[in-house]
Amino acid sequence: MVLVVLVMVAVVGGAFVGWRLGPDIEFDTEPRDGAWGTVGAVCLLASLVAWVVAVVWLLRRNAFPPLGNDPTSGLRARERRAIDRMARGVSVWPAERTDVLRAVAEQRRRTSTPIIAFAPGFLLLWSGNLLTTTWSTFTAIQAVALVFFAVVLVLALRWRAQYRAFVERNPPRAEREPEPAS
Repeated sequence: MVLVVLVMVAVVGGAFVGWRLGPDIEFDTEPRDGAWGTVGAVCLLASLVAWVVAVVWLLRRNAFPPLGNDPTSGLRARERRAIDRMARGVSVWPAERTDVLRAVAEQRRRTSTPIIAFAPGFLLLWSGNLLTTTWSTFTAIQAVALVFFAVVLVLALRWRAQYRAFVERNPPRAEREPEPAS
């Protein structure tokens, strides 16, 4: 939900800026020399290294999630959000649905792995772009992208921790204590 709001704010804000300042926007930037330019160039190179490391790490762990493998596909958005909140342990869930919610939490945790692996590369890329050029409208757009990717990384880490905690608190049915006979 937070990401949807951020995207909507970015789209509306971008449309407003484009409408209001469209003819006056200057995309020409000057390269920055000195220490800031050097730090920016190092960040740009580090972003490439971070992406290569992320791909190798994900391939070695076989951590790329299969596409279209969402157990909640076909449900309405409201139901999907409710299931997601239950799988993160944020809201109450029925005890008989624990195994299903555990599977959803495991799947969500696995799909967050590539996001967490690639986000540092994007943060370095946008930081490097900001540091290697002088301030302009184009660098303002890059600053917005930097903030967006930072928020995405923080949310992904937070949600991943919630999914992991839910899975750890709720072991598989075979490992749970047997229910007393009625």
